[in-house]
Amino acid sequence: MPSRPYQVFRVYKYTEDRTGLIEDELNITSSPWHISGTTHIPLEHWNRLIEFSKTLDLKLGELLEKYSYHEPAEEEVSPITLSDLNTISTFISTTIIKKIKELSTPLVIEDEIVPWNIDWCFKYDYCDPPFWEDYTNEEYVRMCEAVKAVVDKCIEMNISIYSYID
Repeated sequence: MPSRPYQVFRVYKYTEDRTGLIEDELNITSSPWHISGTTHIPLEHWNRLIEFSKTLDLKLGELLEKYSYHEPAEEEVSPITLSDLNTISTFISTTIIKKIKELSTPLVIEDEIVPWNIDWCFKYDYCDPPFWEDYTNEEYVRMCEAVKAVVDKCIEMNISIYSYID
């Protein structure tokens, strides 16, 4: 049954005996974009943030994109180096969040050229077409802060980020 897809990032580590999972709380103020050590960003809004990040720094935006968008059938763990995690954390806080806060108009990509692979949706019978809530820039900042909190927790725990579309 089609549903709304979300970009999910998780702090995800097995116990030493691999019988359970360790999922720490994030060091962030409560928001609708995270529960425990997991963020859930509506996919169309994550697409918008990725495209916006590429307008700020193409290489770093593509790095952020590289660790997003895994299909449900794929291996969901994205191996990522500690160096890349640190780079992404810094990029989110010093560039993306900073620029969104500086915007005097709502965050919209020129002509809304946001990728939405409808063929992918039908292939996996996985999602409905995008639904655009009228989020303020402050909400986009909170989305970015939630993703950064997961990245930072992964750095702290010295583990890779777990990324997938749900």
